Amino acid sequence: MELNAAYRGRKPGTGVLYRVISENLETFIARSRMADHRGIPEYVEQEFRSYLECGVPAYGFIRVKCFDCGKEKIVPFSCKKRGFCPCCCGKRMNETAIHLTDNMIPRVPVRQFVVTFPLPLRFWMAANSKLQSKVLEIAIRVIKGEYGKRLKNKYGKNDLKTGAVTLIQRSGSALNLNIHFHVLFIDGGFEVSERGRVFYRAPSPDDEDIKDLLKKISGRVIRYLRKKGYLGESGYPEDIQYENPWLAKIMAASVKNVIAMGLRASKHVRRLIAPGWGYEDEYPQKKGKLCFQVNFFSLHAATVIKSHERKGLENLCRYVLRPPVAQERLKLRNDGTISYKMKKAWNDGTTHMIFSPMELVEKLVALVPPPRIHTVRFHGILAPHAKNRSKVAKSRKDIKEEAEKNMKKDSQSGNPEVKKYKMTWARMLKRVFNVDVEVCSCCGGKTKIIGPVLEKSAIRKILIHIGADPDPPEISPPRYEQLACGF
Repeated sequence: MELNAAYRGRKPGTGVLYRVISENLETFIARSRMADHRGIPEYVEQEFRSYLECGVPAYGFIRVKCFDCGKEKIVPFSCKKRGFCPCCCGKRMNETAIHLTDNMIPRVPVRQFVVTFPLPLRFWMAANSKLQSKVLEIAIRVIKGEYGKRLKNKYGKNDLKTGAVTLIQRSGSALNLNIHFHVLFIDGGFEVSERGRVFYRAPSPDDEDIKDLLKKISGRVIRYLRKKGYLGESGYPEDIQYENPWLAKIMAASVKNVIAMGLRASKHVRRLIAPGWGYEDEYPQKKGKLCFQVNFFSLHAATVIKSHERKGLENLCRYVLRPPVAQERLKLRNDGTISYKMKKAWNDGTTHMIFSPMELVEKLVALVPPPRIHTVRFHGILAPHAKNRSKVAKSRKDIKEEAEKNMKKDSQSGNPEVKKYKMTWARMLKRVFNVDVEVCSCCGGKTKIIGPVLEKSAIRKILIHIGADPDPPEISPPRYEQLACGF
């Protein structure tokens, strides 16, 4: 299954994550239907079932052939989901990072603002996309107003245009649901005219500026929540109704890092911070350079990418867009539980999170984003319908024309599934890993796609011919003994 000497295809069905899901998914779905006749939402179930088919040749593949030596290879289909699949989320990560760096963010300094929220608000935003958009709108308006004030004070201009890209993350480092915003703000403003554009760099903020920004964001969000009935007089949630109460229970538990169901229901995965909102005039606490916390809101603005550091900008985008699950950090323990190693040890010494197989599936359920919710947002002069967007970023027409030029040189241009304005899989691997999968590993000639294979009989015949397993990995049926006593 290797495409060349430098590239090794994945081996689905062998990892800890795949094994846990294939052995426990049906049991989890049956348990969810016992708790609520609707069970988990259809989009969540489809996410898991698509993951079990991702990269498995028995479900279909594309034939690739070298016409110099005649050797053929196969490339299995991917699920193209955006929940937790490490492969497809990794592809989306690289594709989006390249698009933002090459086409959207102009060659000017960029400052990252990371905005995090109290535990209840994370849950409400995960369950209500309109609330999430409103909170983001408040944060963007506050930061944009601060930029406008600083630019006016230095240059005396009122009409400078700025913009931003927001990357919304749903997951935390412990596989918990943690909605937070990474806002990549143009660190200045543009004066746009018919003759072109002129960029004015904004003065760098200090601790007092970040402190004031955080107080404004937290104060306005709290007032909005009270206005909409999310907060009562005591500062705790009002009775909010959700479309799927059982899924809402799982999401709420994930936000607080506790278990929602089974024998360990309501038990901690890690220690909790007592929920609370504080007061609107609470004094912000400094947590680091250009980093403050108030009312369980936090704002970090110390990361700045200079105009010439395009590789650094691309790496920052990749970091923010990274998949929620790192497969190499999942380990199956002797007692049947799964350990997930933290990237960095916590202040209390925590180095690993321990889950039972069913608990791990539960945590993944909460991380699947609902359909038709964008996780990448554009603001200001970078917004889709901004009047002068084409003067600071490439237009859709320019992106398509450039992609078509590249596709003419691309041996994969015969693939009907590839959109003209998207970077092809082969070109992306060459850009990210410096690996050319279009070069034959035997003779060094150019390979070309023959076509997709979708019929089951043809799939089985070809896989048997090349010595691969024609049958997909086994999916375990529900274990009813666990349903009777919990799990």
